[in-house]
Amino acid sequence: MSRPWVSVLMSTYNGSKYVREQIESILNQKGVEVQLLIRDDGSNDDTLSICGEFEKQHKNVSVYQGENIGVGKSFLELLRMAPVAEYYSFADQDDFWLEDKLLRAVKMIEETKGKDLSQDIGEGNPITYDDLLQKDICLDEKMVPVLYGSNLIRSNERLQVMGKRFEGIPKCDLFSSITRNVIYGCTMVMNRCLRDLCIVAGNPTEKVLSRKNHDGWVLYLAYINGVFLYDNESYIRYREHTNQVVGIKELKGTEVLINRIQRLTQAKNKGVRSALAKDLLQKTSDTMKPRIKHHMETLSDASSIKGTVSLMKDKELIASFGENKAMIMMRGLLRWI
Repeated sequence: MSRPWVSVLMSTYNGSKYVREQIESILNQKGVEVQLLIRDDGSNDDTLSICGEFEKQHKNVSVYQGENIGVGKSFLELLRMAPVAEYYSFADQDDFWLEDKLLRAVKMIEETKGKDLSQDIGEGNPITYDDLLQKDICLDEKMVPVLYGSNLIRSNERLQVMGKRFEGIPKCDLFSSITRNVIYGCTMVMNRCLRDLCIVAGNPTEKVLSRKNHDGWVLYLAYINGVFLYDNESYIRYREHTNQVVGIKELKGTEVLINRIQRLTQAKNKGVRSALAKDLLQKTSDTMKPRIKHHMETLSDASSIKGTVSLMKDKELIASFGENKAMIMMRGLLRWI
């Protein structure tokens, strides 16, 4: 029986300190055939030469360098450039993958085949492995865009385990994911149907991509057009260090309030959520379920006085913000949603 092909997409930038170890962990994946495509985003250290060494030694490694366009654009370019495969996976340059990371994701995606997902497609809610096992069999098998994402094993620079990112299942439905980053691209694996959909949809605006990145955009497209599978187990050691391009920062006590105030004063955060809703409506409104479309229309107009009033009446959308109503109203009146 042939093993499934996974196209692993890695964007690098000045990552020479950890990239060798990460590439080795990707090439050591069990139960799948890996094709690793690396795009260097204009590094000025030894990253490109290290990646080039692997390209010379392994037929399934390809490397090319582009101009510095930022992590979001770089990964979405990789998604377009990727060779044909059954599955596609994002990879950061500084993590470490356990040997069954990809196999676990592929098995969970495979579990969707032949299952009745009619009540789940486009509804914006995550499906767990236990949920999948409870699904009825559907003889009319359809092509469904499927995205897998998982928990993280937090590690220090030396890959010493610091614990899981989440002990229980986090709130990661569509609208909660718009207001906070919970699912990370380094855990994502998608089927070809979703990859093709991402190509057709194209990139979001610069404003949205700079704040939500490639992984957020792919997650939203999966939720609106297909299903998202969440795995609370983890098969990746997520390395936390001072030079991360994107990372986790745990806030406690008054740090939470200070962080929110700081974010409110940064121009780059102004109107990102409403801009994202506009982008999604423009590109996917024809496939949105009525409930999702209604909330998106409300969110798209939230950065105005009239829109803020409408938003405050939308209880489901308000609940996804994870903030009190006074804070949300202030965001809207300041046109910061």
